[in-house]
Amino acid sequence: MSNGRAVGSWRFTSKPRAIRGVQSAYAGLRNQPRSARTQGTVASISRGSLSYADLGPPTETVQFRAPRSLPLDSLELLPRVDWAAGMRDAWTPGEAAGLARAREFARGSLDAYPHARDRPAQSGVSRLSPHLHFGELSPRQAWYAATSQDPSAAEVFQRELGWREFAHHLLVHFPQTPTEPLRPRFRDFAWADSPGALRAWQRGQTGYPLVDAGMRQLWRTGWMHNRVRMIVASFLVKDLLLPWQQGAAWFWDTLVDADLANNTLNWQWSAGCGADAAPFFRIFNPVTQGKKFDPEGDYVRQLVPELRGLPPRWIHEPWHAPPEILARAGVSLGVTYPEPIVDHSWARRRALDAFARI
Repeated sequence: MSNGRAVGSWRFTSKPRAIRGVQSAYAGLRNQPRSARTQGTVASISRGSLSYADLGPPTETVQFRAPRSLPLDSLELLPRVDWAAGMRDAWTPGEAAGLARAREFARGSLDAYPHARDRPAQSGVSRLSPHLHFGELSPRQAWYAATSQDPSAAEVFQRELGWREFAHHLLVHFPQTPTEPLRPRFRDFAWADSPGALRAWQRGQTGYPLVDAGMRQLWRTGWMHNRVRMIVASFLVKDLLLPWQQGAAWFWDTLVDADLANNTLNWQWSAGCGADAAPFFRIFNPVTQGKKFDPEGDYVRQLVPELRGLPPRWIHEPWHAPPEILARAGVSLGVTYPEPIVDHSWARRRALDAFARI
């Protein structure tokens, strides 16, 4: 994760640039000085035997004083906005926290996992992914924590662990897949180029409440519910027809559980170009998905407060709500909340036509 976000012992930074071109004051001579010694903050360099005859024998010691260092705070290395605050509130890093979370999930939410895992407003998932990614919890520990409970529920959870390991298997054997589609015929796919649409998606300003709720949850907490991850991914690659690599890059920069193997596998699954991928004609409808998995709109209300006053009937499609309902809820489309950036029915037909030509 870029910009130096830190959450406890989890730190996410850009890769350091190589330091090069460091030379001594004698870099122009054929041989470097033979000796150097330090005395406190003063360094002494003795001129050794150099190959230029006119320098003569060593006769003096050249001394210099290191410049005064700047205070670290004056370099302003940290962002002025504490954009990791929500992550610190949502997560407790560390092995002890990971093991405690695994036990809590096994004893509490696991029995309901097969159906509750698709309800983003409920605490129906394990939330173990960051601990697994950072090695604070092993897949074996998660696997055996689940075996002590209802076998049928445990099997559903363990299948997800198997899918995680399959992602790592694929990355080992196909190391190009973080940037290249596994299925070669997708390499020349005619993706759209729309920085404005990409930014609206990243900021949770698409006009589709469930999509926006998921993207805001991601930015606020560094995590997103798995059902919603599939919906926002489908929206990017099929409604907006933007490259899956752009979505994978954004998730890589913002997820606390960003895992190269799983991130790659799941984005290629959404785009239809990976292993066991979703067929190109499978396009999630963000409105019907919202009505099915967030029927009361609790998830949307929590993360998109502009729509909090809308009744469940309209919260997933506010553009269809009667004017008096919008006015009563304090919603002004295009002002307090964006209108949809794309018509889903039209976008679906466009995507089907584009994918059918592969």
